[in-house]
Amino acid sequence: MSTQLVRLAAAVLTSEKGRRTVGMLTAILSPVILLVAFLCCVGSGTAEHNGAVVSAAFYGTELSASVPAEYRMQLTQMRGSFSHLDAAVAEVNQKAEGNRLDPIQVKAVFFALCFGADTLSQTDAEAFVACFCETETRGREETGETYEVAVPLPMEEVYAQLSVWRGRAVTAEERSNAVKIYSMVMGS
Repeated sequence: MSTQLVRLAAAVLTSEKGRRTVGMLTAILSPVILLVAFLCCVGSGTAEHNGAVVSAAFYGTELSASVPAEYRMQLTQMRGSFSHLDAAVAEVNQKAEGNRLDPIQVKAVFFALCFGADTLSQTDAEAFVACFCETETRGREETGETYEVAVPLPMEEVYAQLSVWRGRAVTAEERSNAVKIYSMVMGS
């Protein structure tokens, strides 16, 4: 196959008409090729920027001095919200038997849905985390006593509850972003 392509290229480039055609195609396609190259570079820069922001929010890494003050403030607010979310998840997980909430997943979803929002109060963080689980009442056979257990919900139900919590539907793009953020943080 490659031998045939070499022969074809040689045949096209040895004729005057072939060279003109290739030159014209190159001239016509040059802007498209440059646009594609530009978009690839921008996409790469955006991915690196997103990675830096996630790292700064989840791990507290420092951002370069060129990051605007407003953006730094948003990261500080996100970290404050993360502290409240960690406390709320820990409280729920104390009531769990077996499966527990994944605090990284909770924060990844929050990051995807609420980046740029004011710091959550502890009460709001508890309401957000409550969207990830339900409470079941169980009984102890030996004493007849009842107690409550927190049970994690499937993500489809979580997103339905989060849509109610924030007053609008969680989009497929936001869900996808939450999965990407979770993967970035978990290193996969």
